[in-house]
Amino acid sequence: QHKEDEGSQRKSADSGNKESNQVASPTVWKKRTICGRCDRAERACICASLPSKPISLTQCTCMVLQHPHESRRKNRSLPLVQLCLSIDSLSVQVARRMHTKMNENFRSLFYESKNPLWVIFPCTESISLQEALIKKDKEEAITGRIQKVDLLFLDATWKFAKEMDSSMREHNLYPLERVQRVQLSDEELQELKKAKRFSIRTPPSERHLSTA
Repeated sequence: QHKEDEGSQRKSADSGNKESNQVASPTVWKKRTICGRCDRAERACICASLPSKPISLTQCTCMVLQHPHESRRKNRSLPLVQLCLSIDSLSVQVARRMHTKMNENFRSLFYESKNPLWVIFPCTESISLQEALIKKDKEEAITGRIQKVDLLFLDATWKFAKEMDSSMREHNLYPLERVQRVQLSDEELQELKKAKRFSIRTPPSERHLSTA
């Protein structure tokens, strides 16, 4: 009987060890499949909503001066723009302000282009986008040719974007002879806000619009 008890104890111990081993087994996670185009997980892929091929802009060129902190954010919106526009239509530079050591193509477009430069940033001197377009149409009617414009966007949080603009003004880095400051009108802002697509980052006031 004593031997039987010892045998039962061994079996019980073996059974316990097996259960312990089963519990301690590491969980094997399946690696997510990442889309090679939009760089998102397969389940969150947005390629179906993107243009089949990059869009080439014929009446304007987009310039983006991106704050270094913004380039490291996971929820930045610029990569979506880069997926939608052709290389010839979009020029990007990561910097706090214009300087001599930055990309030569960006500097050349910023300082040597003969096109009007619309700085898309709200301030007291800005005119509405609608006013800017009406002004453009009148000038085209006079000259008889399409007037291409360069658009400059400051890509950053509102705090950093304001600092970037102030620094550019303080150091006289804007080509003032061709700069026109442009912003969305109150009506245009309200129309865009109806869709509730721009609610990730809180703007500093009702007259501001975040693109994230």
